[in-house]
Amino acid sequence: MGRYSTTLPAILPPWFQTSTGQLYATAVGEVLDGELDRAREARNVRYPLVAPPDALPLLGWERRLDRYPSETESSYRGRLSRAHETWRWAGTPGGVYRLAVAMGFTYGQAVRVNYVRWAEVYVLLSGRPISVSERPALYRAVRAVLPAHAKLAAILYGVAELWQNDGLWQNDGVKWGGGDLVPEV
Repeated sequence: MGRYSTTLPAILPPWFQTSTGQLYATAVGEVLDGELDRAREARNVRYPLVAPPDALPLLGWERRLDRYPSETESSYRGRLSRAHETWRWAGTPGGVYRLAVAMGFTYGQAVRVNYVRWAEVYVLLSGRPISVSERPALYRAVRAVLPAHAKLAAILYGVAELWQNDGLWQNDGVKWGGGDLVPEV
């Protein structure tokens, strides 16, 4: 489709083909082109793959998908555009694993704390360190993929070999979580 500023002067009736008529049609066409450009920009805000960068946080809020601290813009755009697929995996063991891989971990699993309180889970992660600044985003992301009734007891991260070792997991009310000592509540 052509631009209005070039199309309108070309389709004027013969009695309006004067120089004044051409200038008038070009001016009207430029106004219409501006409105069309603004309408396209407004439409593009709704689509993550073509939205301007400042619209991504709002699209993420709307879809309940936070941007991970180390995630690139193109990766976040792709994840926002596949929000329905992400929601489909929420509340499943595969959802925790997919989240872990998307965040750069090599392993992720949700494990029940004990069988008395069946809705309380640990989330085990390994493969990379977690910085202090990304902990809130990690917590929100993990909560989003757990079942709605599940209570997150702790996020444990470290080397996967330690988990098969049957080593010390809890001692005197203190849990291990990647080197930090977190008092039990």
